Amino acid sequence: MATTNKVFIDIITQFTGINNVKAAESALDSLKSTLGKLGVGLAITDVIKQSVDAFKAESAAVAQLDNSLRNLGTTYAQFQPIYEKQLKSFNNLGFSDTETLQSISKLTVALGNPAQALKVLGITADLARTNQIGLAESATLVSKAVAGNSRAFASLGLKIDKNLTPLNAFNKLLSQANAKVGGAAKAYSTTLGGALDVMRAKADHAKAVLGQALAPTITKLADRKSTRLN
Repeated sequence: MATTNKVFIDIITQFTGINNVKAAESALDSLKSTLGKLGVGLAITDVIKQSVDAFKAESAAVAQLDNSLRNLGTTYAQFQPIYEKQLKSFNNLGFSDTETLQSISKLTVALGNPAQALKVLGITADLARTNQIGLAESATLVSKAVAGNSRAFASLGLKIDKNLTPLNAFNKLLSQANAKVGGAAKAYSTTLGGALDVMRAKADHAKAVLGQALAPTITKLADRKSTRLN
């Protein structure tokens, strides 16, 4: 394994700067450690492919969120430190970076307010664990509740209060849901299944970081191959 690591890092060194090498090396170590705990072994080519795929998926989710924010007159860059903190927090709840970003995007569009979307993200996670569905699916259902569809809350016996304005009815629904299932996502993360999800989410994060470091290398290798073929 030490030899594999050296070959891997040497390849990156040929094409990228020291910062990318350090990021790749750190991410590789983190990924191997996490996968080891899960009892998963990967060949280096599989690590590279999965890492690049993870980076692509996360990049697409960032682009989607950035587009949603631009429609509201702001950008992802302005919220990036906050989002990165959320991603780390939600990794610890067993949710991957990509699904968390997708969920934030859905909630941001529905509420038309980035800050409010982040406030709703917690109960969205609790509902996801309660209803045994993915975070992004839960975000879709919570978003529909803004327009009066309370399906996400049906399992709790909660309905939209038709006597209130849509926004007030939505906030009341969230408050009632929080009283019933608040903390469900955190509680789930302490179970065996939850702990495994946490490790998977952290492994996915490490793959994306590694994929980001590898992207310039792979692009240059592809360009060299294309040049030789031409």
